Amino acid sequence: MRSRGVPKITIGRRGNTMEYTLQVIVDFNRGMERIGLIAYGRDVCKLADVVASLKERLGPSVRIVAWEIDNRRVRGRRESYLYVELEYKPSF
Repeated sequence: MRSRGVPKITIGRRGNTMEYTLQVIVDFNRGMERIGLIAYGRDVCKLADVVASLKERLGPSVRIVAWEIDNRRVRGRRESYLYVELEYKPSF
């Protein structure tokens, strides 16, 4: 359910929740209307925290427009992933 042409941020182990939240807010302020977030394996929980933090900070201006939960094969074993696409429409 991923949209083509939407910039994607991969949530990984190196960054923390607040760093990713700030990165998304800065991208929205630069004029992007949609951003996709994707996380694999254990980082799925971190992605959920980022989305919750964004909803808390931006309120109804940000909404989930698409999401996908699935798994992929990596080195012969399955790894789950979560993809969330957010849309930002500020209300002044």
